[in-house]
Amino acid sequence: MNPIRPAVLVLSAILLAACSNAGIQRIDNAASGMESTRQVLTRGGADLDKVLATAGAMGATPDYKKNFEQFSAALDRLEGTAKDARTSWASLTGKSEEYVKAWEAASSKLAGKQSREIAATRRQAYEARIKDLQKAMGELKDAYEPFVTEMSDARVLLANDLNAEGIAAIAPMLKKAEQQAGVIRAKSAAATTILEDLASKMATKGAAAGKGAIAGPAPSPGFRDRLGDPLEARIA
Repeated sequence: MNPIRPAVLVLSAILLAACSNAGIQRIDNAASGMESTRQVLTRGGADLDKVLATAGAMGATPDYKKNFEQFSAALDRLEGTAKDARTSWASLTGKSEEYVKAWEAASSKLAGKQSREIAATRRQAYEARIKDLQKAMGELKDAYEPFVTEMSDARVLLANDLNAEGIAAIAPMLKKAEQQAGVIRAKSAAATTILEDLASKMATKGAAAGKGAIAGPAPSPGFRDRLGDPLEARIA
């Protein structure tokens, strides 16, 4: 036997395993990016509610300065979360593009026509979902911007006119912000649904038993009769 041949076979197996593991790692990276983005959107919803609550509480107590500081801090947190969302989305986009390119490159090495068709169909389905997510995230961004602008303007007005009449003057702005917040919540929910759907479809772990796991085929009617009851067999 040629001593080189076994070594070549072992090396080929190692390289094949490495390529497979790299593909799975890319899947996990993309799914992780989706989860990070989902968490930021959830945090953004909480920050949104806090901004509205603190803005609505302006003048609720005699300490206008404290009211204003709470509102301003809440708005700062929301702006920070918006920045995190942009960063998370950029990272997710990069990971998804890397995933698709590597997937396409790996698919080009497939020998069978059917396997190439399966790969192309699956990849195109993933790309379609990513496009849906891009659209949803873009609409969410467009919904957030006027809200943040409105609240930032309200902060500037209050910072220079912090008294009962100044607080009353921004009431129409707060009413408008409430309406804008409703749109934001709807857009955020839509984006979150797509993220969760994508992440579940990409999961490299199946559902636990009793939680969506696919049951195996039931035994045929005569199966038990042919084998007998295992418990009865042990007793006998």
